[in-house]
Amino acid sequence: MDSNRFRVAHICQSDDSNVGGSLSVARALVREQRKLGLDARLIFLYRTASTDPSISSPDSLWCDVGRKSRWLYGIPRLRRILRNFDPAIIHHHDGILWPRLATMTFGRPLVTHGHLGLSAQNFFSPAKLTQFITKRTTDRLIAISEWVASSWERGGFPKKRIWLIPNGVETNRFFSRSSGEKQALRKQLGLPVDCQIVLWVGRLHREMKGLDRLVATASVLRPPFHLVVVGDGQDRSWLEDKMKQIGREASDYTLVGKVADPSLYFGAADMFLFTSVVEPFGLVLLEAAASGLPVFAFDCEGGGRDLLHKLKATVAREDEAGWLVEQMSSRPDRTGTMEIAEMVRLEFSWESAARKTIELYQELLEIAK
Repeated sequence: MDSNRFRVAHICQSDDSNVGGSLSVARALVREQRKLGLDARLIFLYRTASTDPSISSPDSLWCDVGRKSRWLYGIPRLRRILRNFDPAIIHHHDGILWPRLATMTFGRPLVTHGHLGLSAQNFFSPAKLTQFITKRTTDRLIAISEWVASSWERGGFPKKRIWLIPNGVETNRFFSRSSGEKQALRKQLGLPVDCQIVLWVGRLHREMKGLDRLVATASVLRPPFHLVVVGDGQDRSWLEDKMKQIGREASDYTLVGKVADPSLYFGAADMFLFTSVVEPFGLVLLEAAASGLPVFAFDCEGGGRDLLHKLKATVAREDEAGWLVEQMSSRPDRTGTMEIAEMVRLEFSWESAARKTIELYQELLEIAK
């Protein structure tokens, strides 16, 4: 495949991992597509405080507009970047309006990655307008789960233009570790070595990620369990206050914050706690399973529910935090988790997802001829 002929622009809001799983998906697809011969690039609309403008990357471009000035400068800057890069396909991961206004008349096939379901909106809301324009201008939709696909179909998007392409997992980073390797990682990360580590990973968003469920579970966890929370977000202060209110000592848990490589924490853990209320897919579940961790969860809406079933997770109802902790104490069979890890490795690879995405692109380019 000639990369000079086949360029793909993946448009993302920013390089801040706190925006959610869409960034991880876009980065993984770009990496794998480049391995397969495409000239795939990430185009970030906004820079974050952590972005070093002096560092360039061969797979990334920056529109570099401020959120307050996006309507004045964003559209012309994005169109200029696209003219210079000249992609054959434009692949949207951003989910916002102004980039779509920039690309809808650019004359290239538009792919929308359905990281979220299509939710009901007030008729006069800006989100409703975004949905309307997205549906009218999307040539193909990639749905990450059956739940996402169904929500778009209910919203009026044609089923024949939807491709179901589940997310993958980087099994070279997320894999099972021996007891000795876990101990070494705990020392490296400054975690206690003489306990059972219960890992929670995600964006600290109370409603979507179920932080009330996290607090309820923490309130009944006792040694030898130690809760480790990896991630950051708008509700970090709320979580810190709640942990103090329920009487948890600082030695009972660790709030890590945002990290560059969460796979190390998966490698150091003994089990994974999942508390999301709604999850369109549940990438962290794949990462936990690939790492050989048994999954303990509360039931959730969305594609995450199907994945919990596939991964044979232990699932509790809303008011069953105590029961869930009792199940953690039973020390799940490690043989079963290894079998599930192997299934994840075989069925959820990013290479497979990238190949399916390229097939979608090729279909659109054939139609455009």
